[in-house]
Amino acid sequence: MISPEITPFAKTGGLADVAGTLSLALERRGHELCLIMPAYLCALQGGFKLEETAIKLTVPLSDRPAEGSVLRTTIGKNISVYFVRDHGHGYFDRDALYGTSHGDYPDNAERYVFFSRAALEVLRQQPVDIIHCHDWHSGLSIVFLKTQGDRYPELISAKTVFTVHNLGFQGIFGEPAWSLLNLDKSYFTPQYLEFYGNINFLKGGLVFADKITTVSPSYAQEIMAMEQGFGLEGVLRERARDVLGILNGVDYHQWSPETDPFIAKQYGENNLTGKRICKKSLQRSLGLPGKSDALLGMICRLTSQRTDGAESPNGSFGHRRIALRAVFHERRQAISREIRGAHRVRRSLGASDRSGRRYFFDAVALRTLRS
Repeated sequence: MISPEITPFAKTGGLADVAGTLSLALERRGHELCLIMPAYLCALQGGFKLEETAIKLTVPLSDRPAEGSVLRTTIGKNISVYFVRDHGHGYFDRDALYGTSHGDYPDNAERYVFFSRAALEVLRQQPVDIIHCHDWHSGLSIVFLKTQGDRYPELISAKTVFTVHNLGFQGIFGEPAWSLLNLDKSYFTPQYLEFYGNINFLKGGLVFADKITTVSPSYAQEIMAMEQGFGLEGVLRERARDVLGILNGVDYHQWSPETDPFIAKQYGENNLTGKRICKKSLQRSLGLPGKSDALLGMICRLTSQRTDGAESPNGSFGHRRIALRAVFHERRQAISREIRGAHRVRRSLGASDRSGRRYFFDAVALRTLRS
């Protein structure tokens, strides 16, 4: 399993939880597996017992070789987790995973081309039956394997699975980055990795993977429509026979109100008294009226994908206020930066204002900026 983040070593969202807990569930079912991720600074300094391996790797990166090494630890009973580390460029030796509050790291294309190549080099040391890649950061591993099989003869018979956790993040980079991939220019076409004049890493995974999975059966259907397809709905409809939605699970050893030490009062399905206490505690902390009305909560990134339709034009949902507005104020500047960046990306994709608007923001975010 190749993933850009894995719990407990590095996490920005649900992808890390899935990669970390799914591997444990698979092991309990008798499967043998290993995990591969970048050696981020947070993993190196997180107090984990990482050991150097004898694996030294060299991968092509544009017109030069890029070197790296691999560290290892274990989770579960015997799941090896490999951490890819580069030498000389500090691709992952940074405070954040993908960027700062000012935007993505400008060398993200180079970072994850290196990671995708390096992950395949690790797997050459112990060939596997199935290679499962997650999101755009590792999608190129599948592309490289399928288009340059002679480089990876030990893996040529492996089947590939590509999981899309959020189609809104695609790894889109300008054409000048093409040289980093060391692929024939024939693959820079709409049939393969080209996307409105740019390179789309996630599209590459969708095109070349043997099977594609998403986080739920409903999401698998939604992303084949224009509203949630983010420009890739045509690719997904073409691959519809190979797209499968598998509902994300929850690790109840970690996420259970019966044992959660951070909530106001623990509770379970046979005694919901604690749930009412937790609700009152939340209302107090947010400065909301202590009413018995339904209280809706959502923990996620504050993006248009999550907030679309969350409130009616007058800022309410029926007769119940949406507490989401409470956090909008604090996120105003961040949203503003995201929308300005979205305008720049939209222009680079060549999409019109009418069609481009759906890719990046909605009326909820705009109303927030005006308020």
